Amino acid sequence: MAQNNSTEQLVIVGPIMGGQISRYALAYMEKHNIPHNTRLWVSVDSPHLGANIPMGAQSLLNVLNDFADSAEAQDFVENQLGSAAARQQLIEQHKVDYIPIPIPPFYLPFHSYILDGKTVSQGFSQDKGHPFFIQYYDALYNNGLPNSEGYPQNLRKIAIVNGSLTNSMDFQNPFVSGGTDFNSNGPTPSSYRSHGAQTFKIEGDANVIGHIVTLETYNLPSMGNNHKLS
Repeated sequence: MAQNNSTEQLVIVGPIMGGQISRYALAYMEKHNIPHNTRLWVSVDSPHLGANIPMGAQSLLNVLNDFADSAEAQDFVENQLGSAAARQQLIEQHKVDYIPIPIPPFYLPFHSYILDGKTVSQGFSQDKGHPFFIQYYDALYNNGLPNSEGYPQNLRKIAIVNGSLTNSMDFQNPFVSGGTDFNSNGPTPSSYRSHGAQTFKIEGDANVIGHIVTLETYNLPSMGNNHKLS
């Protein structure tokens, strides 16, 4: 732009992780007095407080990895959920440790959970979550100009998000009940599943003793209660 003698300023749109990268880069440039020549920054559905993958889905994928000999589940568990990026971003994380035993396969998986990721730098009263999560968001929020919380300041900022801004589970459903076809009569009032509710179920064939094999996932239970996840 300088070579073309242009006076235009940049408009930067950062979807999802692009919102994280562009936020850090723009704030870093302001902190170090590097002109970014940007007039507008748009963050699109970027996890500025952390990301969510339902714990039921994480749990079921780990069950399939342990018992179903699924290459796809193994890849997702080890290379996606197990990646450094997932550990840095996910507010709720499924964690697998292995207990040694004296017979083959010489270990048993032990499943636990890292819940409610948050940091003091985000404005909360304590640090919680995976150490990678705390380290990442501390670095993100401590970047930039003083008191900026890691956001660029010398430009206009717009954020666009999916989901509810009012902590409500109600929404207008454009699809027919239980399906993926659009409802010709228009959207109807609906609600996301409540705590502990089943969110997914596939039934298979009955085994030799008549038990029907199913794959199921559930929402997290309410605070202080117990419930299976998958």
